[in-house]
Amino acid sequence: MKAIILESKNSSDIRLLVELAKKLNIRAKILSSEEKEDIALANAMLQEESGEYLTEEELINKLTE
Repeated sequence: MKAIILESKNSSDIRLLVELAKKLNIRAKILSSEEKEDIALANAMLQEESGEYLTEEELINKLTE
């Protein structure tokens, strides 16, 4: 299975893409801010398995990049 994540500041564009995906029989879901943060955190953890520790401020900065 393949996946794609799209991001837009225009919510009507996102709704249009979700509608198109459903018509093409492709599962689609609009992620909440919390779900996007969870994905970013998991990705950062996978990429940065160095054994080093980050401060809370450094972690927040990396997640919001």
